[in-house]
Amino acid sequence: MNPTTIITSFIPKLFDVGQFQVSMHLFKTPMFVDKYNSPPRLELRQGSTEYLHVGLIYQDANNDGTLQVLKLWATPDEQIENPTHHVIVDEECISTSALAVDEVTPSGSDPFIKYTMPAFKFPQSEVVYLHARVRICFPGRAFEAIGRACTKTCNRKRRSTGKTSYDEDDEIITIGPIYINNRGLNHGAAKLDMQKIITEREKARMIQLVFVICIAFIIVFVMIIIGIMLRNARDKKNSRRKSF
Repeated sequence: MNPTTIITSFIPKLFDVGQFQVSMHLFKTPMFVDKYNSPPRLELRQGSTEYLHVGLIYQDANNDGTLQVLKLWATPDEQIENPTHHVIVDEECISTSALAVDEVTPSGSDPFIKYTMPAFKFPQSEVVYLHARVRICFPGRAFEAIGRACTKTCNRKRRSTGKTSYDEDDEIITIGPIYINNRGLNHGAAKLDMQKIITEREKARMIQLVFVICIAFIIVFVMIIIGIMLRNARDKKNSRRKSF
């Protein structure tokens, strides 16, 4: 429930490369002290709000290093590339308008980055997994010279463009499952309309479906026209016979 990953990063101060441990945790309170050591089971009730207190920690921080959370997103299972997902942070900035996310400690400013957000769930799923793409950063000109400023100014909430580029020394860390029960809510009010990326295969299927519907409509329309023409021709023929 409290995963740890190893990040390899250049240390400008020592002109060396080091390996660093980063862990991700779900905390019980906004004090960010007590951790869940097993998958939590949260119940959403009408008139009250449960919160997720997410913390990412650069363990044994040395050499003035800080932790960057480049991206934070949720999925209904452990698959990090699940097309059904919700992006919470992108390019270190809050990227969702569906959740009121509090960036308690901003990315890149400290070895311990903290976020608080209302608990949520995906439709048709009782679990949520959180994934974070993280990086160790060392404030100073050496990192700024390679385009890696440790802090980033975020003026407004933004949505992911899907065009972000990442480096090979970035690492992804996953926490979950987080069990969410919303049976106490009327009409599933806590279910957010999660972002679903339409894959190329899905696009092709949609195009095929639209094409088939259009062809069917044209065929029906042509058959109606032909039927009308045949009926008119028959009526004319009958009227001619009666005139004789």
